[in-house]
Amino acid sequence: MDKTLEMHQQQYQSTDFQREISQTEYGLTSLEEYFVAKYLDPHSPTLEIGTGPGRIAFALEKEKGFNNVVAIDFVKEFIRVAVMRALAVGSKVEFKVGNAVNLPFEDESFLQVIGYEALISHLPSRDDRMKSLSEIYRVLKPHGIMLINSLNLERFTHRRLLKKIMKVIRFFYNPYNYEENSLPRIGLGGKFDPLFFRKDKPCVYHYYAGEFIYEVLAAGFYLVDFLANMVGFIDKNKEKPSIHSHTSLLWVAAKKPGV
Repeated sequence: MDKTLEMHQQQYQSTDFQREISQTEYGLTSLEEYFVAKYLDPHSPTLEIGTGPGRIAFALEKEKGFNNVVAIDFVKEFIRVAVMRALAVGSKVEFKVGNAVNLPFEDESFLQVIGYEALISHLPSRDDRMKSLSEIYRVLKPHGIMLINSLNLERFTHRRLLKKIMKVIRFFYNPYNYEENSLPRIGLGGKFDPLFFRKDKPCVYHYYAGEFIYEVLAAGFYLVDFLANMVGFIDKNKEKPSIHSHTSLLWVAAKKPGV
């Protein structure tokens, strides 16, 4: 595993761990639910990549009646927690440790793949992002559906400003060869991180819409649907609901056979 992915893994096993666990019960966002209901079949083999502690996987089963879901994440602690919860609630979701750039499945194993939680944006290098799309293509059956989202560079001014700041900093040092649109998260565990610019800070990649379209088409998919909007979810278990949100590009694509 390359160093940048190791940094992501470490951050999610430590600083962000409890925050991710706390969101497991939130269920699907309204936009996730819309695309799932419109394009996916609850009885078809479904893979979720980057499941974390299982927010989406559990919601697919509980809220939408999906009965054949496999969910993977490269953070072992997330999978351990998800497996324990699955046993406690009698869930049939199959949780496995796995990496998006080398999926542990045979060719054409699934009819639908979900890569929400900004999966593609957590792969800082273009090579890894393209490997991930190619791997999704490989494990999908012909005309299989991919639901995926990516962080949106154009939505917020502060992201464009952060890009300019990091461009100056990286002129002096950029040990991991980050691209211009690979930006550090300015928060850790839900709190502002004043040292967001440090060289060992995990970065996430922010897309322009046209750029992502190019990569999806280059991987052999054809676009079915697209939406650029705010993604948010509410903690319904609290007396005063809390909202976590980020701007995201949501995509629906299908596998073009014979590529």
